[in-house]
Amino acid sequence: MPEDGGGYILDTDANANSMGCVLQQWQIGVRNVIGYGSKAFSPAETRYCTTRRELAEIMYRLRQYRHLLLGHHFTFRTDHAALTYLLRTPDPVGQSARYLDKLAEYQFEVVHRPFVPDFNTPTQMR
Repeated sequence: MPEDGGGYILDTDANANSMGCVLQQWQIGVRNVIGYGSKAFSPAETRYCTTRRELAEIMYRLRQYRHLLLGHHFTFRTDHAALTYLLRTPDPVGQSARYLDKLAEYQFEVVHRPFVPDFNTPTQMR
């Protein structure tokens, strides 16, 4: 169960067909899982570029966990480096501008965490 005032970490990832996330929270010095989520993309969403799919994942998860994340600072971790630069875009347009407008409601920092496959362990979200 989430505890009030704890630091949240939202890990997200999207591929060509689906998206997934893990919401974690620091509790007494230990990072505990609060929730998991996954969803298949619609046929239209599968035609999005990679950055747009990653943004769609973020927006979906912010709606899902709004009651926990709104008003609290959290860390958003992604393996898609372009998202860290998107937040600094001086003049975003279209759907990206609308997404960035919604993101402005939240207090978060974006951390790029590159995906490094570990061939010694089963596939896992890092």
